[in-house]
Amino acid sequence: MNKFIPYILVLGAVLLGAAYYLNTEQNAGASPQGLDVPRENSEGMVTVAITYLNPTSSQYGDSLAFQVTLNTHSVNLDLYNPKELAYIRTDNGQVIQPTSWDEAEESGGHHRSGILLFPKTGTTLEKGNFELIMEDLAGIDMRVFSW
Repeated sequence: MNKFIPYILVLGAVLLGAAYYLNTEQNAGASPQGLDVPRENSEGMVTVAITYLNPTSSQYGDSLAFQVTLNTHSVNLDLYNPKELAYIRTDNGQVIQPTSWDEAEESGGHHRSGILLFPKTGTTLEKGNFELIMEDLAGIDMRVFSW
């Protein structure tokens, strides 16, 4: 039994090293708490993908910026204005309404995309303590995207 102890120790060290390596490779370049990872909802006939842009970009200055993409093959998305459907709800219950929807030039019909801007209200969203909610989009009462 004693002759196996060195082999067991080496095997344990190799497994720990491999686990550490895989963990650091998966997290390389990621923002804190994965704030810049897109959130997606595919309920009903529309897929909505939202990416919080501020963790990785200072381009939007005094605004909280979200890339919003709406895709479908059966619903006319021109009937929906993301600025009228969306809001942010923080973990303390504060509701923040958007200030603008800057739609991409090639957007329209079944495929829409743009930047949804919200005011910075002194609330710190970098901690991942908020939800972006879209209501009444293509027959779905509420789509919740959590950070």
